[in-house]
Amino acid sequence: MENNHKSTVIALASIVVIFIFFLIGQRAEKLEQEVDKEETVRIAELKKTGVASTTYEIQGFVVGKYECPPCLETEKCQVCPNQKNAIIVDDSAPLTPESPLADSQITIFTDDTKQLDLGRRYELKILCQPGKNQKEFHLSNYRLIE
Repeated sequence: MENNHKSTVIALASIVVIFIFFLIGQRAEKLEQEVDKEETVRIAELKKTGVASTTYEIQGFVVGKYECPPCLETEKCQVCPNQKNAIIVDDSAPLTPESPLADSQITIFTDDTKQLDLGRRYELKILCQPGKNQKEFHLSNYRLIE
């Protein structure tokens, strides 16, 4: 009788473990579907409501570029202390960049500004990260829109 009881407990435990793995698999599949459903966000909306550590997809024209000047080892890099290159993207038209940025424009930090052409329209995946004074946006991936 004791062996029969052990067998029943082992069978029930196995069923519980299988059920837990099933639930974990279902949750993982749901998360994958949510990630695949990234929607294109307007720049003005993103600047207001962007959540840190979240990737967003935007579309826009590259209207400006900034490359940090090289910093000599003997200098303190005060012009560009964080050594960040950036592009300016406008979601409405290929206009000349304005200062300060218009609501339809966003600064996106990138390692290499040469990979994107001025005046061309791109689909951009960007990561929102907390910055010193405000949110920062960093380029993750891009695709030229013809």
